[in-house]
Amino acid sequence: SRPPGAVEWLRSLGLWGLDAREKHLPDEAFELRRTDLALLIARLWEGDGCFSPRGHASYDSASLRLAREVQHLLLRLGIVARLYRRARTY
Repeated sequence: SRPPGAVEWLRSLGLWGLDAREKHLPDEAFELRRTDLALLIARLWEGDGCFSPRGHASYDSASLRLAREVQHLLLRLGIVARLYRRARTY
């Protein structure tokens, strides 16, 4: 009768029910140690990231805020990333 723990946790962070353009990381993500940060980024990449055969990595997001946050976290790991805006019709 209770929602799953992950749902309760996301609700407590104010992240539950956001649409694609509103998504963002909780403030606690910016306090993570490098190993935990790497795990977070890996999990994000599993959902919306890809690696090309040419050795390029990309992460797609409709949320500019989330894209900037991921860029910031990558920089903490010593990875310089660029943001590109693409128009897609769905």
